[in-house]
Amino acid sequence: MTAYYIDEGAFELPAGLDYVDRSIHVLEAPGANGAELGLLIERRPIPAGKSLLDVVTEIREEQATKLRGHVSLGEGERIVSGIPSLETRLRWRHAKGPVYHVQVHVPLGGTCLTMTASSRHERREACDAWLEALLATLRFRPR
Repeated sequence: MTAYYIDEGAFELPAGLDYVDRSIHVLEAPGANGAELGLLIERRPIPAGKSLLDVVTEIREEQATKLRGHVSLGEGERIVSGIPSLETRLRWRHAKGPVYHVQVHVPLGGTCLTMTASSRHERREACDAWLEALLATLRFRPR
């Protein structure tokens, strides 16, 4: 059996099955008009023979079709907690106005951990600063 950890505790996963962690975490910093800043953390497997870039390309293609008015604002490489990672930025149209996302995609043991910070587009500089503050303190647990 393998221990599976959540913030509140841990449990044992029965042997004999293959498991894929697709858990999602959502954190919001409320503002006067709803979520001022939001953080979405999600996981996606990196299949054998595929790279982090391959998975991030799939994510970006999905976003381009699912998010109305999707516009890519840039992409690049960066280090997250000592790990070479990828960063993407985008804007899309929500019914209440333009939304900004900055994402970091970190390869962790065969999993792409994606952290998406979001805000109203006019608050993008605050969103960037908030994510940088979070990433400056990020420490991954040993696996």
